[in-house]
Amino acid sequence: MIARNEYAVRLLDLPEGVGGFITESPDGFLNIYINARHPLDRQRRSLRHELRHAERDDLHSTEPLAIIEARADGLPAPLKAIPQLMRARDLLPVPEPKPKSNAPRLTPRQTSILMAALSELDRCYFKAEADF
Repeated sequence: MIARNEYAVRLLDLPEGVGGFITESPDGFLNIYINARHPLDRQRRSLRHELRHAERDDLHSTEPLAIIEARADGLPAPLKAIPQLMRARDLLPVPEPKPKSNAPRLTPRQTSILMAALSELDRCYFKAEADF
């Protein structure tokens, strides 16, 4: 847990879609900026989100941003992969009764990659549901 004397919280007029952000000074002191335009309950949620970043030392993480943000939101990280995997499902060919000669075809390797992505989607989705 981050000690209260290790960070400062500051209110700042930020764009509507930004709840807050965190920065670190060269001496390691953390500055958390929260959107002053948001209602108090949303400011509190934003502060908790930024404190989770501090507790996990996310400012020095090399993980993908989607995973870092998912954890700070309190979500299982695999849920962030679902939209990308769902787009992969759209790439699968739709079977037609009489395929046209100029219809796009996937190679066996492309089909294999897409099927693996769909399997991963199912694994992440059902595992994430079990965690709730």
